[in-house]
Amino acid sequence: SELEKAFRASLFDLLNKRGHSVSVAMDKQSHIIVTPSGKQWTLKEQVTLKNHGQVTIPHFVFRCEAEDAVISVYADGFHYHASEQHNRIADDAAKRHELRQEGHIVWNVTWDDVAALRAALTNGTDIPPRVEVAPHEIVVEAKKSITEMGGEVDDVALVAANPIEWLARVLDEPDWQRWQRLAQ
Repeated sequence: SELEKAFRASLFDLLNKRGHSVSVAMDKQSHIIVTPSGKQWTLKEQVTLKNHGQVTIPHFVFRCEAEDAVISVYADGFHYHASEQHNRIADDAAKRHELRQEGHIVWNVTWDDVAALRAALTNGTDIPPRVEVAPHEIVVEAKKSITEMGGEVDDVALVAANPIEWLARVLDEPDWQRWQRLAQ
């Protein structure tokens, strides 16, 4: 789909800007991403996964053997997944829940996420957050909660970050405990 192509191009541009190496694998059906710290991820597209009788096809699957990590990314457009004509929200949620139970990290990106990233990369500006900054009282409470759970104050900004930027950070620093704390 157009969304998938735009996501791939924008992600690769962001990764290259962050110092990653992105190349086509020998099988010509996947990409190898090497982070500046040397972590190697394999990216495959349209991977059919079966869990407990459910079949799901994430648009992108990232694997890092060294970290025993799998990130399944869905680039779902509103029209085909959440409109009156195509309401797949419950089905999508059930399939993603099963993947989480299998240990996958499930990621979602939208047209707005891709467009915001593409505009920032094109204009050389900061990537805008997905969520605008909350009122001061909420930020103070979020900082308190995150630090009580062992997180860092700077993690508050990531909670509202563009998910593609956040994904790039996770590929760089696969600190699963940190990301789990933020997800909570």
